[in-house]
Amino acid sequence: MRSKTRARARSAMMLSIASSTLILFFAVSFPATASASKLYVPSAVRSVHATGGNSRAVIKWSAPKSDGGFPIKKYVVTSHPLNKTCTTIGTKCAISGLANAASYEFTVVAVNKEGSGPISAPSNHVTPKDPVIISIPPPALLSRPPHQRPPLRPRPSPHRAAVAVAAVVVVGEARHHQLRTR
Repeated sequence: MRSKTRARARSAMMLSIASSTLILFFAVSFPATASASKLYVPSAVRSVHATGGNSRAVIKWSAPKSDGGFPIKKYVVTSHPLNKTCTTIGTKCAISGLANAASYEFTVVAVNKEGSGPISAPSNHVTPKDPVIISIPPPALLSRPPHQRPPLRPRPSPHRAAVAVAAVVVVGEARHHQLRTR
């Protein structure tokens, strides 16, 4: 180590003695890092979570830890099975047209200028379901004692129209009006 240091020092002295003009060259070297020296596709999307609805699912996720050196241009969500897709720039997306009572999971891919990142880990399994509509009795039935009221039963929506019931009370009179829509 000492001999190398002395050799460098000697050559520097010879330069200063041999020449009336001193020229100095500086070379600076820094360790290369992946994000600073090379640009890549994004890393995998994290924390994919799905929520089932009526013939659809809403999928949310966290952005990847690395964008690969370029901004994320879009996310592509894919359902499994069926391979239905949804493309968005945010971290939430809905896929429609799913069969109710079937189980699905979803994967997400982040895309930047360089291309698509790796496929995320699959989401939780969700099963889209028909909504349940609970009938609300007209106000006239509510005035009956509880043991004389008909039971409330949930019913599926596809085969029966929903019934909207409204009560209008006129001040000074005890009148109820029903509004039905089909």
